[in-house]
Order: sequence, then structure tokens, then C-alpha cells
Amino acid sequence: MKNSYLFSHKWKLIGKVLFLISFPILCIAVVNDWHPDFLNFKVFAPFKDDFLKDLTPGPWEINNLLEEILSIIAIISGLLWCFSKEKIEDEYISNIRKNALIWSVYVNYSIYILATILVYGFAFLNVLMLNVFTLIVVFIIKFEWDKYKLNRSSHEE
Repeated sequence: MKNSYLFSHKWKLIGKVLFLISFPILCIAVVNDWHPDFLNFKVFAPFKDDFLKDLTPGPWEINNLLEEILSIIAIISGLLWCFSKEKIEDEYISNIRKNALIWSVYVNYSIYILATILVYGFAFLNVLMLNVFTLIVVFIIKFEWDKYKLNRSSHEE
């Protein structure tokens, strides 16, 4: 069965390396509020921080682009890692991939529901931002763990 929705296997290593570099740096930057000066740029921002209160147009604003750049790299590389073919992409691997995706969606929305109940105010937006990555991270953990178990069981036989 041909899976046309998967990337070529050659993208898997590129995605893995970029994700394992960009995602931890993004987490460290967010936690430590790190904004290197050389990434301060004037950007188009039609709405300011008080988005729903004062909609005065102010199309240009100075912003540090570190989090935006790292987020885009982490999302694209995470998707490449998650959805690149394995060297041997058979129906069993496709089933493991499908189960990992379903499992990660359940975990992602469970976190979202808990955050909706337990987290309020501006902290909720931080949870939503991090929840973008839970789908990718949980998928990677589940998929790689299930592949590891499959390889371990096949070596024991």
C-alpha cells in the first residue's frame, strides 16, 4: 500500500536533528525569557498586545523574533520527523503510526480540557502555545517507543 501522505525517508534525519536542537532551545528561551538583541526587528503587527480592548491600528512594532523562528523550525522539523517514511514502511509500521497519532490527539486534547478547567488569564495562552507542541512530542515518544518494543521483540525471537 502506497502512503502518499508521508515524506521521503531522507527527511527523517533532518527533521529529527532540527527538532532536537530547536525545541529545547525554544523551551529554554521561553522559560528564561531570553531575547537576544540581534533578533529585534521591526515587524508588521496590525494589532498590539491589547488585541480585544483597543483595536487601534499600529502596523509596525519592534519585536524579538527568536520564539517565532524557533517555533516555525520546531513545528516543521517535528512534522518531518513524525511523518517521514521508515526505511521499511510496511502495514505494521503504518498501524503503529496510526495508533501513535490517535494516542497523541487524545493526550493533546486531554491537556487542553484540563487547562481550560484549571488555568486562567494570560497563563492560559502560554498553555495553548505549548499545547501546539504536545501533539508532535507525544506522537514522537509513542511512535519511537512502539518501534523500539517491536525491534526488541523481533531480536529476542
